[in-house]
Amino acid sequence: MTSRPVRFSPLPVRIVEIVEVIRFIQLIKVLRLIELIELIELI
Repeated sequence: MTSRPVRFSPLPVRIVEIVEVIRFIQLIKVLRLIELIELIELI
């Protein structure tokens, strides 16, 4: 999955993973918000 050479310490990798998780959570929140708005408009 990672094509770059493994010369980095584990710390930056952890930071990248954390950032990806945060982005994923934000995406889910946005999608739920959109669904909620659509439901409200339907009512």
